[in-house]
Amino acid sequence: MNAGGYAGSAVGFRMASLLKLVDTKANKPGMNLMHYVVMQVEKIDSNLLQFPQQLKLIGAASRINKDDLEAEFQKEVKRVQAATVDAEKQEDLKTQMDGFLKAAVSSLAEMEQNLEALNAGSDAVAQFFCEDPSKFKLQECFSIFNSFCEKFMRAIQENKDRIAAEVKKKNRLQVAAKRRSTATCSFRDREVKGMELESFLHNFASSRSSRRRIGKSPSNKGSPNSGSPNNGSLSEISSVGEPTAAHGGPDR
Repeated sequence: MNAGGYAGSAVGFRMASLLKLVDTKANKPGMNLMHYVVMQVEKIDSNLLQFPQQLKLIGAASRINKDDLEAEFQKEVKRVQAATVDAEKQEDLKTQMDGFLKAAVSSLAEMEQNLEALNAGSDAVAQFFCEDPSKFKLQECFSIFNSFCEKFMRAIQENKDRIAAEVKKKNRLQVAAKRRSTATCSFRDREVKGMELESFLHNFASSRSSRRRIGKSPSNKGSPNSGSPNNGSLSEISSVGEPTAAHGGPDR
């Protein structure tokens, strides 16, 4: 780990470093290393995402101080020892307290065994995570994992929300692109129709101009049968034959 850095060649990381995953930001906005870890876990085995469910009691355990338990145990031991000494001084009191003191001693013995098992478990956890047993605090360990589980579950939900938001954004962009494409096609269709209409009007105007030029030609001016080009149609002009001298027209 940390190859090429001042802390290179590391074989692992401290337990407290788990809480720093959320502080390592990614290039993508709104993402950090915890989100990436969740994504990789989901790719490898999605069942691993449910591991916080196996640690439901760790939150309550993180509020229990082992040192306080040991101090409270020692206090109870001293109280039972003092009560036993007082009972020994009076036979009547000893008879009345005998059953209670035996039950108290038995409970304290059981409690002592539980504390020994707790200390053994604490040392095993410290060794498992390569921590110094003399400095390791079980409550701190529980608190770290409780916070890690909360941040892990939050990252799972945030990844889901981000994916859903990205899908919605992609759909909106696709709809917007389709609308722009439709609008562009409609504009082009209107533009083409406009050009066709302009071409038709231009051809129509050209045709009318040609008809007028034909009606005003010199070969038709001398014909008494020819009407005014402005009043006759092109078919009427075309039906008129060539003018002859018999019609009295000037021989040019």
